[in-house]
Amino acid sequence: MTCLLLAISTAILQLFLPWWVIIVFAAIMGWQAGLTPLLSFVSGFIAVFTSWLTLGIYRDYENSHILATRMANLFHLPHYMLYLLVAALLGGLCSGLSALSASLIKRAFIN
Repeated sequence: MTCLLLAISTAILQLFLPWWVIIVFAAIMGWQAGLTPLLSFVSGFIAVFTSWLTLGIYRDYENSHILATRMANLFHLPHYMLYLLVAALLGGLCSGLSALSASLIKRAFIN
């Protein structure tokens, strides 16, 4: 449930706010969810990874792969889809580490 809520809210918030809002929202979810640190990380990672990858593929399809191909060339990646995967991976890591940090901080203050 936490993963789904974070994925949907990330997709909606990314339309209006900067990219780093996922870090704040993942920390709030990691604090409130009451999950173990590992599950907090996995939940945050999967939610933002799938959200960013889905949104990236959708936006990439709209502009006929022009931007993703140019960015892949800029980073010397062999295919534009690899750029989308790397971007989604970075977003997932940011969100997962934020949720993990919040979970560990909550655990430290409670104990």
